[in-house]
Amino acid sequence: MTLLDTTILIDIVKNNPQAIEKYKNIINTNQDIWIAAPSITEIILGLSSIHVKKDEEAKVIDAINKCHTLDITKEIAMKAGYIEKSLKENGNSIGIIDALISATALLNNKKVITKNIKHFEKVPELRVEDY
Repeated sequence: MTLLDTTILIDIVKNNPQAIEKYKNIINTNQDIWIAAPSITEIILGLSSIHVKKDEEAKVIDAINKCHTLDITKEIAMKAGYIEKSLKENGNSIGIIDALISATALLNNKKVITKNIKHFEKVPELRVEDY
């Protein structure tokens, strides 16, 4: 019932002990590991900004490939638009990528695992957990 945000996957590759422990706990409870398609885009884009070497990039791709992916549907796209529109009107924009991740989690009854709690907790009814 969990959806991994971009932050935890990047932190796993960077050998963050809390991220690795959270990931192991998910695996040990026999939960499927899910990721929203927009997170893949965000991860690939972010690789250059954190100066990832080729072997580390391969670890990132391997981590992505081990996840089940939830693709963007028309319903998710619409929900994300409404989420971001509402938040933006209140001065709480989280950006379209996080709105898409949030909409994916909400419409698939998933909890988001992230280090970016402050961003995701702005989304009403979204279940969020940090590590």
